[in-house]
Amino acid sequence: KAYRLMALATAAKFNGQTDKAISYSKQAMKLLHSHPYPDILIGSIQLNQKNYGLAKQHFQSARQKSPTNYFAHINEAAAAWFSENYEEADKLYSRALELEPAFCEARVGKSMLYEQRNLLEQASAILKPCADSALATDDIRLRLAILALKLNNYDSAIEYASAIDNQSEDSPAILIVIRASLAGGRYDTSADALKKLNQNSSTFHFWNAIHLIHLNKLDSALNNLNELPQEGSRLLQNMLSIAMNGKLDENELSDMQKTLPSAFNSFINACLLAEQGRYTTAAGQLHNSSQFMPGFYTKGINANILEKSSKPQSFRYLPLGLFLSMIDFPNGALVAYQNSIRIDEDSLLPNYFAAVVQARLGDRESTIQSLLHSLENAPGFFPANYLLAEQYVSQGDLKNASRYYQAAADTYPEASVLIKLGILHERLNMPGKAAGYYQQFIDNYPNNYIGYNQLAWLLARQGLELPKALKLATKANEMLPDNAGINDTLGWIHFQQRNYTEAAKFLKHANSISQGENPDILFHLGATLVKLGEQKKGKTLIQRALKTPSYFQGRQEATQFLATLKE
Repeated sequence: KAYRLMALATAAKFNGQTDKAISYSKQAMKLLHSHPYPDILIGSIQLNQKNYGLAKQHFQSARQKSPTNYFAHINEAAAAWFSENYEEADKLYSRALELEPAFCEARVGKSMLYEQRNLLEQASAILKPCADSALATDDIRLRLAILALKLNNYDSAIEYASAIDNQSEDSPAILIVIRASLAGGRYDTSADALKKLNQNSSTFHFWNAIHLIHLNKLDSALNNLNELPQEGSRLLQNMLSIAMNGKLDENELSDMQKTLPSAFNSFINACLLAEQGRYTTAAGQLHNSSQFMPGFYTKGINANILEKSSKPQSFRYLPLGLFLSMIDFPNGALVAYQNSIRIDEDSLLPNYFAAVVQARLGDRESTIQSLLHSLENAPGFFPANYLLAEQYVSQGDLKNASRYYQAAADTYPEASVLIKLGILHERLNMPGKAAGYYQQFIDNYPNNYIGYNQLAWLLARQGLELPKALKLATKANEMLPDNAGINDTLGWIHFQQRNYTEAAKFLKHANSISQGENPDILFHLGATLVKLGEQKKGKTLIQRALKTPSYFQGRQEATQFLATLKE
């Protein structure tokens, strides 16, 4: 009778009769006290109705009745996830995987959980075994293809999407193959995928236009878009028209600018004005466009520099390039910028925007060359100097990095540049210059805690001007209480002053905030406990710090300190 009731409950749930399903389940539960299924069924109904607390209670009851029940675990994990208890959800999915490693539901759930937290590599790694198993489904392959696309793993995205059984013209798999092929420069593959679309459809004409842009066939791309009546392609049509003609019909321009952010409109206006040789007005519009994309400032540009650094026709391709970047077609954007560069090798903005794309694509050498061309006639151009410094940092060329950060700071003493100059000079073993940059930061940004803490930490590490360091760190702590870094600074200053009890207070707080995962704090707290006579506990903390695989500033000092301790 109990199993008949569970069958009726399942059928009722399938037919949307949730009240009956719950009633049958409760009757079955009275007959089979230890069976988990009635709880799982009621919990799943509550989950669908967004009653996450009730759902969780039933799934927990199912797990208590059957601690190794896979489905109780994955369902409770879902309830925890929807309740935004991500840590608990993660643990439950992990336990489900221990129970049934070959089953994919837990992998799908855990992968989606990690994707939501933007941990894309982990999300992909968790799900990948399912694609290689007999349980692989089109949904799993599609998820992996999307993750690969987000991770810029274009070959993997093509591989997963091509393996999807449904390759009909409305399948998202075809569009993923096209997008990944264009992003990865595999234009033969994108051409083959386009053949699978209905050649008369709007989808085909749009994607074929994007494909043709990547091949630098702008006339043909515009003709394809002219086949599309809907507004969805109007912006791209307008950008192509500007690229081909250097102008746009006034009505079209007015209509387009109603749909775009004002800063981007200002940038387009600047390009159209510069095409006409009206550099003074163009420079004004360009200044209005600052920050329309991350990192873009117009500091270091005026009308004279704009005229000197670019020929008029080199501006017409920029709106197209930026639009393609914004809709995530970096290779297509690079084609547009290179058209401008062919007109003027040392053009200021085309080279800068080309460098932004090249940096994104991981082509560091081309990035550096483009930035050097950009700076040829505008040596004070802030974003080009900043990005060039970043490239040299990634190469380990700290002297050139310092040179270009300094050029950026000379134009505009922006907060992050001053901090990076300070850190860079610490790495170059030039603490006096580093202190000067931190002081400049404090002078320019007196309400920002970072400068106070950086200068205090620099002085504390050297054991110099400790009263001044304490005053600076106290100021930072007033601005941002309960910050692990600031409490670490305060603790280490007190350590240097041999105020070990006071040092321990701040360092224990810092360690609590950082959840015992910061090796510098572990070393500082361990050293302080040793000084307070708690050698065993202190030594353990220092050893934990030294086992951390990542670099930390105090590693050498911690090693030396540990060597002085007696067994």
